[in-house]
Amino acid sequence: MLRGQGSGTIVQMSSQGGRVAFPGVLAYCSSKFALEGWSESLAAEVAPFGVRVMIVEPSRFRTAFNAELEFSTVSESYRDTLVALRADMAGADGIQEDDPVRAADIIVRLAHSEDVPLRLPLG
Repeated sequence: MLRGQGSGTIVQMSSQGGRVAFPGVLAYCSSKFALEGWSESLAAEVAPFGVRVMIVEPSRFRTAFNAELEFSTVSESYRDTLVALRADMAGADGIQEDDPVRAADIIVRLAHSEDVPLRLPLG
């Protein structure tokens, strides 16, 4: 559809974990790194058709994301590495620094603008 109309923006939701890897969230970060690479390739493929790709890289926004996390049991070898990270994630639930409504406004505005950035770090 976008290719046929010769314009449009594909918005991919990544994460700051798609730019910087953190201990304890290996699967999450690796999937976001993969999404970013896929999105870069997609951007090059659809550009000739007037279609843009924007990779949104949010940080800590007030959503229910942390409340949905389920942690596996940590082996003794990794306990020191993961205890602080897990405590921080659990403790930040509901009080994250950034406003998701403001982020949505920014994403929509940029998706409809003339100059769409490939990457949009937020937060």
